[in-house]
Amino acid sequence: GNLGVNGPHQKYLHHPLRLYHADMDGNQVIDIVRSHYEEEIGAYVPDLQLGALARGIPVVSDHYTSYRVFGQQTVSQVFENLGATPSVLELNWPQTTLFLNHNGRFMAAPLPREAQWSTAAGVVAGDFDGDGHLDVFLAQNHFQFEGMTPRMDAGFGLMCLGTGKGDFKTLAHFQSGIQLTGEQRGAASGDWNRDGRLDLLVGQNNGVSHLFSNQAAEPGVMVRLKGANKNPWALGAQIRLLGDEGIHGPWQVIQTGAACGSQNGMLQILGSVRGANHIEVAWPDGRQSLHQIDRNRSTQTISID
Repeated sequence: GNLGVNGPHQKYLHHPLRLYHADMDGNQVIDIVRSHYEEEIGAYVPDLQLGALARGIPVVSDHYTSYRVFGQQTVSQVFENLGATPSVLELNWPQTTLFLNHNGRFMAAPLPREAQWSTAAGVVAGDFDGDGHLDVFLAQNHFQFEGMTPRMDAGFGLMCLGTGKGDFKTLAHFQSGIQLTGEQRGAASGDWNRDGRLDLLVGQNNGVSHLFSNQAAEPGVMVRLKGANKNPWALGAQIRLLGDEGIHGPWQVIQTGAACGSQNGMLQILGSVRGANHIEVAWPDGRQSLHQIDRNRSTQTISID
């Protein structure tokens, strides 16, 4: 995820935001100064006032005792006065964005405006409504700022339903049933009750975790892969449904690590494809295989051997 465009940085987005960083006091620790472009000065200035910055970097107060003098300084002048040469990082794209792969070339497609109302720390992809198109859930909000900066808390946790055309339709909290007011971080998907619907677990900083049981989706095909001895979960494999007239669903990847240190379930839920009759598997070793769906089994278990 990303910052979005609804935070305290919003009014400065006419220029890239910058982080200047260097060891400002010689203690072998990198210090960071957040900055924005000030039109009146024609240069980048610190985001924080003298007192707030000095609480994190005390050496600054050794060189500046006047708020007025400090308020007239550019970031470059602050580093120069402290005898430090900074490196610079820029943020010129704050939107949370989907990158579409067009024949090996990625094209940026920002998520809908509702996705930009708050930060997104955790991102989970899966077919949450069972229509055969991948959807995205965003775990939102960020509260951990210094005292001068208001917290970003406009998100309830946002479900974005994929249309299959590279864009998304967002659901309001009263439509999705997800209404979290805390600082959401880790998020993971899985079918905890084995009903063929993808459920969602969301954790919050200094708050309780919430399990959302999916009750509205069209049940999908449940698939579990068994890999080789050194890779029993078949990590890195890709699977998809095949249907009538060459129709196929999206590839889904078996992977470790998900949103913000979380882990999705290994049981895969493949959403609806018209006339679905086979499962295609691209194994981590490069092999591919095709398997007919056994309608007499609730879970399709597929082994590499």
